[in-house]
Amino acid sequence: MLERLRKDRDELVEQLMVQPLVKQDRQRADYLAEHGELKDFKAGEALITFGESATDVFFLLTGSVAINIGKRVLVENFEAGNHVGEIAAVHVTTRTSTVIAREEVVAVQLSKEHFKGFLLQFPEATLAFARDLAKRIAVRNANVARPREKHRIFAISSAEALSVVDSGIQHFAHDSDLEYAPWSMPQIFQLSSYPMDDLEAELTNSDFAVVVANDDDIVKSRGTEKSMPRDNVLFELGLFVGRFGRKRTVLMAPSGKEVKLPSDLIGLSIIYYPQEMTETVEKQVWDRVKRHFRKLVK
Repeated sequence: MLERLRKDRDELVEQLMVQPLVKQDRQRADYLAEHGELKDFKAGEALITFGESATDVFFLLTGSVAINIGKRVLVENFEAGNHVGEIAAVHVTTRTSTVIAREEVVAVQLSKEHFKGFLLQFPEATLAFARDLAKRIAVRNANVARPREKHRIFAISSAEALSVVDSGIQHFAHDSDLEYAPWSMPQIFQLSSYPMDDLEAELTNSDFAVVVANDDDIVKSRGTEKSMPRDNVLFELGLFVGRFGRKRTVLMAPSGKEVKLPSDLIGLSIIYYPQEMTETVEKQVWDRVKRHFRKLVK
């Protein structure tokens, strides 16, 4: 099969079209075919080994793999039409699991740099990637969520928008229904752990999400006066929408930016805020956030 796919570009592209990050988009499939390298693995051979520093992503074309940590099997049969190795490509970490071919496997091996380029070039793929990751996290953590007295709102932003995120703390301090958890809280992102692990924990522990963007996070869309969030913001939005849904996720964006969202995020609530906020205006902005979420819990 390896030689067959090497000789037949059209068949290779056809195989890639079914990938969750491609979704029958010929341009995305062509990108992977152009920048990836075809590899084959025999039964019992490791594509990925726990703890190693490699960062390539593998798009499985034929066969199936098992995913495990030591002797603990996480996924017994992960079939072709999926990808593995994505965490190390987008986050500074060693491999978090071992991936072993259960039978002969043919895969497209894509470098970290080209994988990031793929996500940058195709925003819809970024959203699909985030949603797929959220589903995997949700399945793994389905039985570990703890009951809470209040509904928890997780708020995240770039460092440049931290002041806006932190401004919400005082407005939720005495709320009887809603608990506000900005990413800047020291107990959320621990120094001794990986940020992705902490983010996964927040997906489990929270009920709602707020993504705060600043001017630098919103860029002009080609050929239009409208603006679109940068890829890092799209990733966060896709991750939260995949976990909580559109109604339970809010984007906060600077006033004066008419934000255009990819089709998969149409319907997402956007709350605009002025760059310079008086105490009165700040309260009005956060009251809008409160009203949005309170409607969902009453």
